[in-house]
Formats: sequence, structure tokens, C-alpha cells
Amino acid sequence: MTAETLAGRAKKIGLPIARDFFAGTKDDPVPEMPYLVFALPPAKARGADSVIYLIEESFDLELYTAGNDGEADEIRKKIEGIVFFDTEHTKIVVYIDSEECYQTTYEARGMLRKVKGANIT
Repeated sequence: MTAETLAGRAKKIGLPIARDFFAGTKDDPVPEMPYLVFALPPAKARGADSVIYLIEESFDLELYTAGNDGEADEIRKKIEGIVFFDTEHTKIVVYIDSEECYQTTYEARGMLRKVKGANIT
């Protein structure tokens, strides 16, 4: 599994989605909740032998909802069924006072991707 694959699956959920954050301008405001934000934490090169490198990737997906109710639960089930159905992950639900919303964070860690050649970026 790769972070790129998980990001592609997340886009199929049908909610507004952005990488890292929504910029939110006067002409293009942050969308109404619910929406998704994903992050690709730094990857680590592992097991390099000058021919094949193993890249250890991580993927974070955050769901923002106005409530922690049946609608939010349905969206979480959809995320777990479409994005993370075959990937080990951690799920954390917290209330953010300053934003008056709930954040559900999914974290997938330690996914390995093979890369051939010495020049990896």
C-alpha cells in the first residue's frame, strides 16, 4: 500500500478534500463541514543496497464534522470501507473547542514502497 493510493481513495469519498489545509480566501472560502484534509508526513529511506530502496511512508487523513452524530458515523464507515479497508491504521476522534467541530484523524504508518536506483526523491 502507498500513501498515493490512500490519497486517491480518499478523493472518492465525495467530500471536499485538500492536501495539508484549505487556504480559505474571500473568493474561495473553506467549504462547509464535513470535509477532509490529508497529509503526507516525511518518508524515510530504508534498506538501501544501491539497487533497491525501501521507502517507509505515512498517511494522515482528517475528517472535520460539525457534530459527533449518526451522519459523522456514516462518513467514518465510508472512509474505513473505501480508504483503509486493507491498511492498518489508528483512528482518533477529538472535539476542537476553538473551531467548534469534531476532528477524526486516521493515521497509517510504516507502509513500504520499493524504489529502484540510487536517485530517490
